[in-house]
Amino acid sequence: TRWIRLTAPNSIQVHTMPGMDVSRKYIVTVELCTKRSSAELLKKVSGRVRSADVCRAFIKEKLASGDGDMEIATTSLRISLNCPLGKTRLIYPGRSTLCTHAQCFDVATFLQMNELKARWVCPVCDCAALFDTLWMDGLMKEVLEKCSPSTDHIEYLNDGSWRPYEPRPAGQRKAAKVASGTSVHT
Repeated sequence: TRWIRLTAPNSIQVHTMPGMDVSRKYIVTVELCTKRSSAELLKKVSGRVRSADVCRAFIKEKLASGDGDMEIATTSLRISLNCPLGKTRLIYPGRSTLCTHAQCFDVATFLQMNELKARWVCPVCDCAALFDTLWMDGLMKEVLEKCSPSTDHIEYLNDGSWRPYEPRPAGQRKAAKVASGTSVHT
């Protein structure tokens, strides 16, 4: 800022307000911060990858755990391969450690948006998604590498495998079964 001199010593003066209780102890901190670009931050987050096996276990747990009051068991989970922020295909799929959902957002898009206007809120669940809590999803990265570019959604199955999601015509909306021609990935 214009108040800091880089070539000469800086001094800080702290003044108390009239009527302030000076018998109490106060702490003043000064922090030197460096602004990082979204590209620099992306490099750091790219090093925080949860393996495909860890993410697969999370999916299995998510599908196995259900509300005890539910009468219908969840056997699959449909996930979009598009970022909820940029509405384009995920490239750097990730989430915050505070998120409990399986849907990823594109971390590069998220960082770019926060570079413009810092909100640091998950675009899926609105929980805090601070930089230090961001990580990359190794399973979704594998999914993106194996899926055709025309696939917009996948289905995670309760055994941790996945398949491209294909909506069934209205007459075929009975219990979901894996058709013999449908490839299932583990």
